[in-house]
Amino acid sequence: MTVQQPLFSETNSLCCILQDALVCHEVLQSVGKLLITRKTDPVIIGHAACFVKNLSYSKSIKRVVESPCVEGLLQALRGAEYLDEGALHCVTSCLGELVKHEEGSASILELMDELLLSCLMRLADQVEQTEPSFQAAVIIKHLIQHGEVVHLLKSHISKIQQYLMKYLTHQETRFQRLGISTLCLLQKDTEFSSAFIQSQLKKHLDQICQQTEEMQELLKMAVGNMDT
Repeated sequence: MTVQQPLFSETNSLCCILQDALVCHEVLQSVGKLLITRKTDPVIIGHAACFVKNLSYSKSIKRVVESPCVEGLLQALRGAEYLDEGALHCVTSCLGELVKHEEGSASILELMDELLLSCLMRLADQVEQTEPSFQAAVIIKHLIQHGEVVHLLKSHISKIQQYLMKYLTHQETRFQRLGISTLCLLQKDTEFSSAFIQSQLKKHLDQICQQTEEMQELLKMAVGNMDT
């Protein structure tokens, strides 16, 4: 009996793991269906998105991607006008976390189209809704690392420029950094690069560079005075 005890313990642990996996799968299937069928209910969408986001931090990311949850989140994004700012924050932050993972990014890309990109750009441009705007821009930044998305965005260059200008002039540093990093990624494409050179974005960046140089000179003077 004592020899078989470890084997029994291992078998029992394996059964628990398999049971947890089955429960997780079933729950995600149910949550995914809720996201799809109740996409105009901000309370349900908000809670469901937060639940999925918590799983996206863990090893359950593969199960999330294999469930209907990604499709449900993107459908909720299509119907953003039905959601309040809180629910939108939950949806966009969940997608923003998923897109950071290779599996999540691939799953989102499969379902991405020009309409969804337009929804993301519209949200990014609405900087008065701070968190949904920021998270939408995070999603865009990750997606534009894929050529097919850059191609879809070429007919929306003016919209891209519009929200990037708002980010570059935003009072929060995180918005400024996100705007600059997104701009750098898009400049790898010759069409975007050419459009940016002739835009207000270039003039504003030149002003920032000049102000930074002047600030560095002032800082050197201040530090020099302290040393003397």
